[in-house]
This record gives sequence, C-alpha cells and structure tokens, in this order.
Amino acid sequence: MTTIETGAFVAPTAELADDVVIGRNAIVEAGCNIESGSRVGAHSIIWRGTHIGKNNRIFPFCSIGAEPQDKKFKGEETTLLVGDDNTIREYCSFNRGTALGGGQTRIGNGNWVMAYVHVAHDCCIGNNTIISNCAQFSGHVEIDDSAIIGGGSLFHQFRHVGAGAMVGGGEAIRQDIPPYALFARGTIAVNTEGMRRNGFSSHTIVRMKAAFRCLYRADLPLAQAQQHITLMADEENDDTAVALRKLADFLQLDKLELMRPTVRA
Repeated sequence: MTTIETGAFVAPTAELADDVVIGRNAIVEAGCNIESGSRVGAHSIIWRGTHIGKNNRIFPFCSIGAEPQDKKFKGEETTLLVGDDNTIREYCSFNRGTALGGGQTRIGNGNWVMAYVHVAHDCCIGNNTIISNCAQFSGHVEIDDSAIIGGGSLFHQFRHVGAGAMVGGGEAIRQDIPPYALFARGTIAVNTEGMRRNGFSSHTIVRMKAAFRCLYRADLPLAQAQQHITLMADEENDDTAVALRKLADFLQLDKLELMRPTVRA
C-alpha cells in the first residue's frame, strides 16, 4: 500500500505504485507517475508531467519537474523523465523540457546526484554518473554514462561531456569535454583512474593516451585527428576498440565545440 505521511498531498490523478512512500508535507501534482520502490522526501514537490521510475530515493526539499526557466516556454505540455535507482539529495531542482528542445528532460539510471544540483530544461543525464554538490547545468546540456562532475561546476547551455570523463570542481564549462578526459585547472588529460575503475586494461589506457596526443598535440585539424583515431580503433579489439570508437564518434557530433586547453595527456 502507498504510504502518504502526515501533511503530504497527492493529486487524485497522480499514479503511484503500491509501495511508494511520500514524505511529510511533500506534494505530488496531477499527471505524475511514480513507480515501485521510490521514496519522495519531506517537503519535496513532484510537479505535473514528471515520470519517476523504480527504486529512486529523493531526499527532502527537492523540486522535481518544475516549469523550465526559459522565457520561450509558454506553458506547453512537456515532461521530466527520471529512470531507476537514482539517489537525489537535498535541495536539487530538475526542470521539465521545452517544446523547442524536444519536450523532455531526461535523467537515466543509477545516478548519484548530490545536494543543490540544478538540471535545467532539455538536459540529458546518462547512467551511473556522479554529480557533486552545487553543480549547475544550463539548458540542453548532455552528460554521458559514468561521467563524474565536480562540485560547484557551471555548464553553459548546449555543452556535452563524454562517457567516462571527469570535470574538476569549480570549473566553468563553455566547450565540450571528450570521453575519458580529465579536465581540471585549465588542463586536460586522460582520466586514467576513472578508466581503471571502470575495468579498462592498461593497454586500453595507453592507447587512449596516444589518441589524446593525436587530438591535442599533433597540431592536426579536427577531422584528420578523428580519422586517425578511427584507424587506431580499427587496429584494436574488444574494449580498446570500443573506447577509441566512442572518442572518434564524439568528435563527429554536430555543433561540436571541443575543449582545447593546455594538455598533459
């Protein structure tokens, strides 16, 4: 049976699984859907158009699915989609999408989101990310799987962080961070420790460092560097080929504005 604690309000048309827990004085608006095993902390608000998957833990004082902070938004029906097994700590604010941005803000599965994080309209957060306290994402930001975002970092709209990358605390991100990169203090390198923790071999890390030297030190146009990294991937097998192709594919994204700081790859 759904547990609705003292002072909480759940709209009659909200859809809650039988074992969902709604904390004290929390609000769940009409048109929301919350799946099995999820918990909403005290004083949090789940706004209309929000869909929350299974086994999420939302801590107190969060605002999940509010209208986007975008002057172009005219009240159209848009959504926030939260996947499964996410931890969302206190005072986080996630906004719905906008019609011009595709209509949906998306949070994947297994993410660890610390306190005071803001995810603006039309962002896409992948799976198994770690987002530290006070990180702020403007509209249309994409964070790929297993990325780690440092506390207090600020993201300009439309920026993209590749899979397995790490952004240091307090950084202002105005360009795109490639997969498996470590960006901190104005320099970029391969995120070797992150790759090890994600099960990549020493050989894969060595080849990724070679790819970064090609990208950042060889003084090649981006298209030529991308072609060279694709050839490197073709020479490899298994996880090494997968990792190099992921980097090569990232370099072909539309409207890519690649971060090109001082390199220590």
